[in-house]
Amino acid sequence: MKFLVLVNPGIEELAIKELSNYKIKNTKNEPAAIIIETTIEEIIRIAYKAQSINRILLLFDSFQFKDDFEKKLEKIKLIYLNKKQTFAARSEHLNNTSLSNNEIQQTVGAFVAKKIGTKVNLSHPDITIFTFINKNKAYIGIDLTDDLSKRDYRIYMQRDQLKATVAFASLLFSEWTPEKNLLASFCNTGLIPIEAALASTNTSPHFYKKEKFLFHKIPDFKNAVKQMAKEDTKITKPSSQIHAIDQSMRQVEAAKKNAKIAGINKAIQFSRKELSWFDTKFGEASIDRVVCVIPQPSKLVSEEKIEKLYHEFFYQCKYILKKDGKICLITKYPDLLLEDAKRHNFKEEKRLKVTQGKDELTFVLFSK
Repeated sequence: MKFLVLVNPGIEELAIKELSNYKIKNTKNEPAAIIIETTIEEIIRIAYKAQSINRILLLFDSFQFKDDFEKKLEKIKLIYLNKKQTFAARSEHLNNTSLSNNEIQQTVGAFVAKKIGTKVNLSHPDITIFTFINKNKAYIGIDLTDDLSKRDYRIYMQRDQLKATVAFASLLFSEWTPEKNLLASFCNTGLIPIEAALASTNTSPHFYKKEKFLFHKIPDFKNAVKQMAKEDTKITKPSSQIHAIDQSMRQVEAAKKNAKIAGINKAIQFSRKELSWFDTKFGEASIDRVVCVIPQPSKLVSEEKIEKLYHEFFYQCKYILKKDGKICLITKYPDLLLEDAKRHNFKEEKRLKVTQGKDELTFVLFSK
C-alpha cells in the first residue's frame, strides 16, 4: 500500500534515514513529502514511534495541475470510503497562491460527497480527507494520524520554540545515536533532550494517546491499539547520558516538568549551569554530541554580548568534547558562528536549511 509521509521542508533525507529502521519496500523523496510502500502493520509502527514526521496519509493519488484542479480531481479513485461514514476535507499548501485552503477543502468536499454519497461532519468526522499541495502538485488521501508533530508533554512552553519533529531532526543531523553522550545546552523547555530520551529508551512520543489516532475508524486498523501496546514492551533504560543544561532555573524547571509528563524524566540529567562551568561539570573529553538552539542577536541581546557567548561556548566545547565529538547548532544566522568556531579549531562539516512555518532555520554541524 502507498502512504504519504509529510515532513518539514528540508528534513526529507533525515526522515528517510529514520524510516529506514522500518520495513519499507520503496521510498520516493519529494519536497516536504515522502511516498512510501509498506504494510498496515508497519505504518502503525511508524505512526506510533517515528519522531521526525508530521502526518501520514493513506494515499489515493497525486497529480500536477495548473488551472484544472477540479478536472484532475475527478480522476481520483477513492478507497476505504462508504455512504455510512461521515467525512471532513482538510488541507495544507506550500508555495501555492492559486488556491486557498478554503477553496481546496470546498472543492474536495463537494467531489467526495458527490462520488460516494457520504455526509459532511466538520466536528467529528469518521474519515478525514486530506489534500497536500506543494506548488502545483497535489496529493490526496485519508489522514491517518492528524498532526504528529504535536506532543502531549509540551505543557510548559516558550515563544519561538522548535517543533518536536524539527528538534529530533537536529539530533539525526548531528549523527547522534542512543549510545552517545549528549549535551543539550540552552535547553529551554527541554524539546531536544526529551526527544533524545524518547529515542534512547525506545519510548513512543505518543505513548499516552493510543486511542486518538484517526485510523481507528478504519476496519483494517482494528488491531492498532494492541500493536502499539506491544511496542511498549520494548521500552528500555537509556544506554548513555543525556544532559539538559540551561542558564535559567525557570527553563530547567519547565524542562523537568515536560520530561516528567513524557514519562522519561529519569533518563535525563538536568542542571542550571553557566557556560563557564561546563568544564568543571563534565570534565575533559566526556561528551559525544552537543545539540542546541544557539542564542542569537535580538532587540534584547546585543551582538557584542552574543559574540562573547559564542567565544565561551566553543572554548568550553573544545574541552568537553571527545576527539570525534561534534556540535550541531540551530540558528537563523549561521555565518555569525564561523569566526569563533574557527578560532577554537572547529571546522564546519555541513549545513542544512529547514523551514518551520514562516521561519528558515539552519542546522550547522561542526567537528574538532
